[in-house]
Amino acid sequence: MELSTSNMVFVIVSIIVTAIGGIYTLLKIVREIKKAHKIDNDNLLQEAKELDDVVKNKLESRMKLLESQLTNLEHSVAKDLINIKDNHAIELKNLSERIELLRTDLNLQHSQIINLLTKLIN
Repeated sequence: MELSTSNMVFVIVSIIVTAIGGIYTLLKIVREIKKAHKIDNDNLLQEAKELDDVVKNKLESRMKLLESQLTNLEHSVAKDLINIKDNHAIELKNLSERIELLRTDLNLQHSQIINLLTKLIN
């Protein structure tokens, strides 16, 4: 069966039109896939930014809490050091007074022993 020239042209044009339509459809599918990927990537980026903000806020609030606790500890340690210093000074004063009393008592006893020995010798 032989095709006439006009039929051949028609078949060739039909093949070309079909090929162009296929290529156009393929390009459209590729564009849609790229568009879908871009939307997915944008969504992932947005979720990552939101998660980053949540983590950042949690860390900042934790840092503020730790700074507050550190400040409280610093004040507490400063008060404790002042109390220890005051107690140390008081204890030193008490020890000095006790040493003086012991010296006085020792001098008194020494004087009494000397007097007693002097009386015994005389």
